[in-house]
Amino acid sequence: MDADVARGIELFAAGRYHAAHGAFERAWVRRGRDAPAIQGLIQVAAACVHLDRERLRPAERLLRRAREKLCEDPSAPLRVRLDDLVASMDACLAVIGGHGAGRVRSRIPRTAYPKMASSRP
Repeated sequence: MDADVARGIELFAAGRYHAAHGAFERAWVRRGRDAPAIQGLIQVAAACVHLDRERLRPAERLLRRAREKLCEDPSAPLRVRLDDLVASMDACLAVIGGHGAGRVRSRIPRTAYPKMASSRP
């Protein structure tokens, strides 16, 4: 697994979404930006940054795009529990929808954010 992807997963799991975004982006750029699944991880991290800033609309938009990217190539060697990640993204989208994604600013609890974990033993 790419060291930056592994680091991004660790940072994301620790709630350091901005730093995780940077780690994922380094891996994505190194691959010539032809890695939709890594781009999806970048978008999940960016969505969480927006959630921290109480910006539901951009977070919702990024989560939906990320879901498409992650499901576009589910066999990508990300070493992420993809099914769990997508399920937690769907749950987060439901919370956002219930909170009124049309509202400009609103806070949802971090416990509702997507969860990312390594699939490594």
